[in-house]
Amino acid sequence: MKKLKALLLVSVLSTASVFSVDIGGLKDTVGEFSSSMAGVLPFTSTVGLNWSDAYIGNFPHFGVGLSGGFTSMNVRSFDTLLEQFGVSMPEWLSLSTGALIPAYALEARLGGFILPFDIGVKFGYIPKEIKDFLGEGLRFDYLMVGADIRYAVIRENLILPNVSVGLGYNYLRGGIGTTLPVNQNFFIGTEKIAVSNPDLDLMWETSGIDVNAQISKSLLIFTPYLGLGATYSQSSAGYEISAKLADADKDRLEDIGVEVAGDGFSFKKKSDGWGYRAFGGLSFNLAFIRFDLTAMYSFGGDAKKIGNMFNGTTDFEGNWGLSFGIRFQL
Repeated sequence: MKKLKALLLVSVLSTASVFSVDIGGLKDTVGEFSSSMAGVLPFTSTVGLNWSDAYIGNFPHFGVGLSGGFTSMNVRSFDTLLEQFGVSMPEWLSLSTGALIPAYALEARLGGFILPFDIGVKFGYIPKEIKDFLGEGLRFDYLMVGADIRYAVIRENLILPNVSVGLGYNYLRGGIGTTLPVNQNFFIGTEKIAVSNPDLDLMWETSGIDVNAQISKSLLIFTPYLGLGATYSQSSAGYEISAKLADADKDRLEDIGVEVAGDGFSFKKKSDGWGYRAFGGLSFNLAFIRFDLTAMYSFGGDAKKIGNMFNGTTDFEGNWGLSFGIRFQL
């Protein structure tokens, strides 16, 4: 498949007709978009290093592998933001489970020395060659880095499982954009800012500290595992329009709080707070090769909505995710 559906939320912009956008009115829409992204980005950044073993053992135990997956996101904020630019979300992207935010990472884990701990690192990036393959006229940005350290509270034996607690850091940056092939009219109140063939990019970014606890037990060639995690993160999301602007237009944009840099303008909304998740799954173990399947669920950071999950109301909205991994482990 030449284009990844999960990444093409903005590709439909290329079919848009001439439209008018109220720059001031975009603030509330971007705020909703940012809030939705703030709820899912820290969750997405935890993809990778979700190994079945709660503790891999001291050195010389180590492993290297590749993992990838996706998390769900409420599609309404994407839909609303696109409508501000005169287009609608296609039906095949308006999934009942929400939009899908993909992630992948190369990962490695090394057993510690003396004390029962291990450390892990992960890295994901989209190089230019893959960007070109994804589709002509589209721009993609993706970078994920992370690291953690886990301490074994209980070490596995014939009866007892592995139980560990961990502390980590995750950073995730992403974006998608395209060039709009028609003239656009932007307004500040009744004042018009006309630009020709602007570039539009949607951007998002998050960084956070993660704490977690995990339990696992090796059963022949399978290792089931369960865990809980909490992340304190700082996130931002928004848009950027790249186009030549008159100096007077730049001044008007800055007056309403829009950031102007070079030939273009942008607006991003920041959020911070706690998010909570549960994860678990199963690995299939063959000699030194292991295959992981992990299911994840994020409860978000809203205590009231988390409470609604347990009292039967429908106000609660969480995000779910799946990840797959293959690794060599000694």
